[in-house]
Formats: sequence, C-alpha cells, structure tokens
Amino acid sequence: MIVKPLSKPVFLEQLEVLKKRIPTAQPKREEIIDTHARISAGYAGEKALYSLLSKLPLDVDSRILFDLRLPLYENFHFQLDAVLLTKRYVLIFEVKNISGTSFLDGIHRQLIRDKEGIQSGLPDPVSQAERHRIHLSEWLLHHHFPSLPIDSLVVFTNRTSVIKSSPDYADARLKTTRIENLAASIKQIHATHHNKAINSDDINRLTQLFLTHHSPYDPNILERFSLTKEEIQIGVSCPSCGVIPMIRLYGKWSCKHCNETSKVAHQAAFNDYKLLFSKKICNKDARDFLLVQSRNTVKRLLSDMNLRSAGAKKNRYYFLE
Repeated sequence: MIVKPLSKPVFLEQLEVLKKRIPTAQPKREEIIDTHARISAGYAGEKALYSLLSKLPLDVDSRILFDLRLPLYENFHFQLDAVLLTKRYVLIFEVKNISGTSFLDGIHRQLIRDKEGIQSGLPDPVSQAERHRIHLSEWLLHHHFPSLPIDSLVVFTNRTSVIKSSPDYADARLKTTRIENLAASIKQIHATHHNKAINSDDINRLTQLFLTHHSPYDPNILERFSLTKEEIQIGVSCPSCGVIPMIRLYGKWSCKHCNETSKVAHQAAFNDYKLLFSKKICNKDARDFLLVQSRNTVKRLLSDMNLRSAGAKKNRYYFLE
C-alpha cells in the first residue's frame, strides 16, 4: 500500500517559475536551465518507478513511501527516492533516469556517462544508495526503533539507456536493475530474507514516524542562485503564449502579443510569487508584482480568491496557500 504518494517537488515548481521569469541576459540563466533539466529528469524517473510499484502485488502489510526527506543531524537531511517497508526488511530505491551509456566504474566509484560521444563523470549511484542505507540505519537507531535489515536497489528508468559496469564491481551487478526487471529484482531480495524482523504494529509505527519527520525540500530559491528580487521579471504571465506582462483592462487581463484575455491569470501570478518570494503578500506588494496601480482592484482580486488573511486595513496581508 502506498502511504506517501509521489508529488511534484516544490524545488521543481520553483525552478519552472524561475526559468520563466529570469531575463534572457541574466548570467545565472544557463545554470537555472541546467538544474531544471536535471531535477525534471529525476522526477520523470520517479514517476516511472511510481507507476510500476503501484501495480506490483505486495504483501498486505507492506508500505511504500515516495520522496522521503528525513533529518539526521543538525542542518543535515538525507533524501530517499522511495522506500518499501515489509515485516522482513526495508528496501531503499535510488532512481536514475540517465540517457546514453552508463558505465559503473568500481575502481574510482563513479558513473561515467557517454552520450553522443561526450563523456561526463557522475556520482556512483551504488555508493549513494549505500550512504542512504547507513543514514537510515542511524536514523532508526536514533529513534529507538528495533533493528531490521535494510537493502538498497538502484533503478535505471530510461528504457533506451545502456548499463555497463566493471567486471569486478559485484555491487553494481547485485544492487542495480533496469526498471523493466524491477519485479524480478524485488522478488530476489525478498527471497534472501526468511525471518520476520518486525510486526504489523511496528510497520504502522514506523510509517507514522516517517510521515511525522518528513521535511520537504523548500529552499529560498533566490538565495540558492544568488539572485535578488529586482532581477525577477514581474507581471502576469499570459496563459496562452507565456509573454510577461499582461495588461489589466476592463476587468480582464489582456496580452498584447497574442490578444489572449483572461479573468483569472493573476491566480497563477500569485502562485509564482509564493514560490519565489513569500507565502504571504500584502496589497502593496501585490500591486507591485501584478503591475496594477489600483489598491481596490487588487483588494478585490485577493478577496475573490478566499485566502486567509491577518491584520487590518493597510496592515492586512494574505496567505498564499
């Protein structure tokens, strides 16, 4: 049973908005685009795993959690792409959505990617998964949970990729799989654990412990890329062509580029504001961001969204939830 479904990461949503609102000439734009491509590919890989795991026939007491981020030390978290809990063991999934040819180098513990004749070095996913296994073991000990076996499995989700490894890199053979072979790999791991380590109550308690301590990655995106608020393009984005800004005219938003009109385009703009700047907004900040001069117009737009608010009159601010 999936108890924590996969959801789109906040960081990916932030990158999508930032990519849309960063000026073309901004020096950080290329880094933002590259980061967005990498995180987007990772999310696509996790969706492929989610689709397959949701269809597998698992024990009734099994639990699956996706995108679990747990605190271990002060200012340190570790993130697990997916976790399978059973009475016999815990299985950690490390997802890799990599195109081209991936060579797992057992000597230097790196992944060498070859795409269209261009090679690049990436962290070894087998070693990454092992670190996560150690971190989870420490985390369980810290929370006084009974000791239980923890295995890890690297899942390559790109069906057209080629996976190779050093002949003597045993873990690369034993702890990696292509997604089309996932069911067989899980069955093999299951067969190696004969004894029950925990009971149904323990599984429920551990599931609740995971959910309680899960801490989603929600960074200050501007600080992440050393940007200032003034470097972000403001205004309402056209839902049809994406041009910024739209003009507020006769109770509607109008795009001068494609002539699209909308009565609700400001709602997406407020969501952009939430992802980039703050989860709350006052009337003045809303006017500045939407490029609207009328205080009453913005007050009406905010009120019509039925947002929670606090404060009175000019000190009122709204929660962008």
